[in-house]
Amino acid sequence: MQLNFFSQKQLCVTRASNFFAPPTANAIVRTMACFFISLLTISASSASHAQNNAKNKPKAPVEAENQHSIGDFGVQLYLTASEDKFKQAWLDANESQEQIIKNHTTNQTRLESTVWAILLFRGCSADEQGKCNVVEEVTVKNPVGLRTPIITGKVWTSEPPPPGSRQLGQSGVKIAFGKSEALGQYEVIARVTDKVTGANLFVTTKLQVLR
Repeated sequence: MQLNFFSQKQLCVTRASNFFAPPTANAIVRTMACFFISLLTISASSASHAQNNAKNKPKAPVEAENQHSIGDFGVQLYLTASEDKFKQAWLDANESQEQIIKNHTTNQTRLESTVWAILLFRGCSADEQGKCNVVEEVTVKNPVGLRTPIITGKVWTSEPPPPGSRQLGQSGVKIAFGKSEALGQYEVIARVTDKVTGANLFVTTKLQVLR
């Protein structure tokens, strides 16, 4: 809201210029109007300040569908055509982790082919024996919404990785497509649980199946 500040000033000065004179009806009206407009000015300034604070407030980063975190515990879901090649590249560390992910993951496959769902994670909690216990439940939704039975597996049962580092899960989930499967977009869905803390994370990624 914008107010004509010049007119407000004129209205207020009229009363101030004759401050010690007996108040007249017009002077009282002018004083009340000045007070009223001052309140409007303060209100408008406060609203503008609040709007600016809201605009300048930093926004939390938006996580992609294939990654999720709660505190230090986080997971990322990827698909690869070769679990062995991904694992070897991860162990060799000849490339950066981001480069390995870029070069060895995929979002499409073909009929009569196989992909592997693999998990990267960080920040699992240790039990009394000093070991993590992270498990996964994976299902695949086909283009018409039907889901496969849930496949369970262990993501990590050893000592926690160093703080802040990403660790490749112990094993992936094999997803094979026969020649009569429906073509189109599939969705791989994983529920990952840190059984020491009870934290649950859901991640999903899309897969395009071609002929």
